[in-house]
Amino acid sequence: MVQRSLSERIADFQANPQNWQRVSASAEQATARSAQGGVSVESVYRNPATGETLHVHDVFKPSGSQIPNHPTFRDYGKGQ
Repeated sequence: MVQRSLSERIADFQANPQNWQRVSASAEQATARSAQGGVSVESVYRNPATGETLHVHDVFKPSGSQIPNHPTFRDYGKGQ
């Protein structure tokens, strides 16, 4: 399996979201000041054709709106 760079996987995820399946997700209360009382969601997506994974972190305010600069993307989970 060839692992593309994080930036290449992010570009593919954004351009072709239908090619990625969410395989897990976890949520917890947001701790950032800008989202006090909101929700932090960490999702893991997998591209079945390539076997690649991508961790996507999103934070929402109590109103449901997304905080600026999110989602963020990583090669690893939030707790790692």
